[in-house]
Amino acid sequence: MRPLFALFALLPAVSSGQSLEVGDPAPALTLERTIPAGMTALKGKPAVLEFWATWCANCVAEIPHLNELIAKFPDVQFLSISDEPAATVEPFLAKQPIHGWVALDRESATFKAYKVEARPQTMLIDRDGILRGMMHPEQVDTAVLSDLIAGRPLQSYRLSARLRILEDSKADPVFALILRPSAKPKPGGIFAIDPGKLEGDNIFLRTIIAQAYSTGERHLEGFEHLMTTRYDFCVLLPDGLTGERELLREMLERSFKLKVRHEAREMDAMVLKLAGPQPQERPGGFPMTNLVGSLEYRLNRMVVNETGFTGSVKGPDFPDKSEELPAALKSQLGMELSAERRAVDMLVIESLELPTFRVNIPGR
Repeated sequence: MRPLFALFALLPAVSSGQSLEVGDPAPALTLERTIPAGMTALKGKPAVLEFWATWCANCVAEIPHLNELIAKFPDVQFLSISDEPAATVEPFLAKQPIHGWVALDRESATFKAYKVEARPQTMLIDRDGILRGMMHPEQVDTAVLSDLIAGRPLQSYRLSARLRILEDSKADPVFALILRPSAKPKPGGIFAIDPGKLEGDNIFLRTIIAQAYSTGERHLEGFEHLMTTRYDFCVLLPDGLTGERELLREMLERSFKLKVRHEAREMDAMVLKLAGPQPQERPGGFPMTNLVGSLEYRLNRMVVNETGFTGSVKGPDFPDKSEELPAALKSQLGMELSAERRAVDMLVIESLELPTFRVNIPGR
């Protein structure tokens, strides 16, 4: 058994249903253990919480930078938090020491409390237990820590600039591949699919990957802790050209070092079949992959497409009640659903790494 204990409570924690913002009381830390053992309190001194993992190349690259800051600021408590087991973290630390405290959050309670969707991510907390900053560790420098100690508002430089090629031009690009972290603080995105164009604003990474490989989100497996990071993206081709999904796959594979494999698994599923002739192809309509994904979401079950149709259909008018879906599918699209045993294609993600920010810091 792995006992969990409350390491400390700075102030009343933010509830799980709320967003976490600068100026809020910092949530309590609920951790399995610390390395070295024995850390019991942070209250009364500024703290830097670093959310990281041994598999995260960007996290590892920031360790020397953080170690330098630890040496310069002995009055600040640095705590690096990983959700990996001790059997993974301790051998890593023997080769790559972290000079501050390291904590294990095997149940991910602290990751969830701090709403961590991507790593590395740094949280800065003042001596009164108030969250004063959320940033990339590269942004944490002597000026930021000096302000934290003095109780001044934290100012950090930007890591990346917006794309000038799109901002300064009044004309739409002829060809575009864009991928950038979403700047929107709250959930809720827009997805558009047209011939020769795929674009999304503030979209979960899992949704983007599912679209790239023409599969449902329920068919993805692996790296779940990274799949809720949000991105803006666009694949735009000149009129008359296709292959947007292939380009989206290549962009994801290059940017995220994404590697996947297909694996068939026998399970109970809902099978989608034709109840009559094939539906009429509707260019720019509702892709079958999206139809299957919508059905899986509404039915909370895997759906297998055995219609033999892979194009786009007229957008269906789904009823609110799931029990009315079969009748609506038959009347609107000439398709029917049946519960059967099938080999379902799963897309297993073997490697995935969040991309590094492109940093341009004058004088460094």
